[in-house]
Amino acid sequence: MSGTWPAKGSGVVLSYFDKDWNKEKTCKLVSWQTPWSLYSLGDYKRCVCNYDGPCDLTPQQVVDPAKIEKPTCFEYAAQFNYLPGDRVCDT
Repeated sequence: MSGTWPAKGSGVVLSYFDKDWNKEKTCKLVSWQTPWSLYSLGDYKRCVCNYDGPCDLTPQQVVDPAKIEKPTCFEYAAQFNYLPGDRVCDT
């Protein structure tokens, strides 16, 4: 295997976000290096804000669950898409 990279090596893993030019206000995972990593908390939102901003990068205020009326909101578990404290609602 001299002089070649493995076909299924780490270089083919989609690990960075870049603008998805086919969708508005969206970034997608790409194989080339960008400033926004899949492994860095909040980088998806930073990617979207870079291209389609300005937007607020500060975490949203966490609401007391006892005071939330239907529809309900919850903290999003996939940390690469949102910053800590960001909320997703089922409306």
